[in-house]
Amino acid sequence: MFDRKGLTRYEIIMMSGLLFLITAVVVPEISRSMLDTKLCRLENELRQIKRALNSCRADLGCYPAEAESAVDPGLLSSRPVPPSYREFWGGPYLDKWPAGHPWGGTYRYEHGRYLLFDYDAAAGNEAYITVKGGLDSKILQKIDSRLDDGSPRTGRVRFDKANTLRFYVGEGRCWEQCADSEMDM
Repeated sequence: MFDRKGLTRYEIIMMSGLLFLITAVVVPEISRSMLDTKLCRLENELRQIKRALNSCRADLGCYPAEAESAVDPGLLSSRPVPPSYREFWGGPYLDKWPAGHPWGGTYRYEHGRYLLFDYDAAAGNEAYITVKGGLDSKILQKIDSRLDDGSPRTGRVRFDKANTLRFYVGEGRCWEQCADSEMDM
């Protein structure tokens, strides 16, 4: 009968429409899935760091002193721990300090005055994790909604207009404060 070697225009239009429809459905789903994966990783890393910091505090009676971004404050190695506390150090409390969060920024452990986390009325002893870099307000809102109450102004997850997120760990003295109070005795 007919010896056709190609597709008709109608068949090409139908195939193009079908490919467009599949792309319109699949690409957003992949994008949502990638975002969800990043959010899960960030949540897990924050919770692991918090658990490690609180385990260290339980062993030593104090939180670690503040550390620079992406630097272990004393959860992996006892090297940063003051000598008088090393015998009580039960670490490592973490397998590794995260090199960075899923959007390319860093985690930083901080201990000091952050009045928005002052739940015990003893300002200056707040322990929290700061997450910076690569985050926008929509991502920060999603993180806050998943980990807390969804409001940047309340709860144990806070973020600001500079796109910095702070995640509450706890309250209590750090090594430096403990050493200072021991010297006062």
